[in-house]
Amino acid sequence: MGLRLNIGCGSHLLPGWINLDPAPIPGTVRGCADAIPLADGSVECAVMFDVIEHLHPRKEVGNALREIARVLQPGGVLRISTPDLAKLVRAYVDERLRWHAAASQPLWYAGALAAIQFSAHAFGNNGETTPPGVYDGHQVLYDESALIDLLRENGYREAFRQRPLESVSETIRTQVRDRWPDTALIVEAVKW
Repeated sequence: MGLRLNIGCGSHLLPGWINLDPAPIPGTVRGCADAIPLADGSVECAVMFDVIEHLHPRKEVGNALREIARVLQPGGVLRISTPDLAKLVRAYVDERLRWHAAASQPLWYAGALAAIQFSAHAFGNNGETTPPGVYDGHQVLYDESALIDLLRENGYREAFRQRPLESVSETIRTQVRDRWPDTALIVEAVKW
């Protein structure tokens, strides 16, 4: 059994895991997805919730996925959860975007027009608690085929859509709870 890694965790710490975040948050190891301070092949499984959409698609995503593959053991599992572009587009077309009005959204979100809700979710927003001058927006949103292709191109032998609370990794299945399971695209990938 190897280490367990929670990448870009913010304040969502997993007990017994290495919680990695670029911000100086108590209980975390400071680091980024593209420069993980761990030895090659030392990680049994890794999770990355609501992170990949914030990485620049050409400058950061490939480097981050290859770096995670570097620290994963052969057969190690990476679980990614990100907003599901296909679900978001369907909800917009069907005028059902209100499903995403939640406590984490700015106060104006629930009453906003559908196009504004779509844009806020697709491109992110600063929200009520983000410090001035900090942009926490999404760089890109993924659908299933785009994310799976990206994983296969960057060091993973298998990549597939996964259901909430299910995993090919017993550790992930028993120790991790998905955030936003109704609206997220959840994909798992297995390292060569």
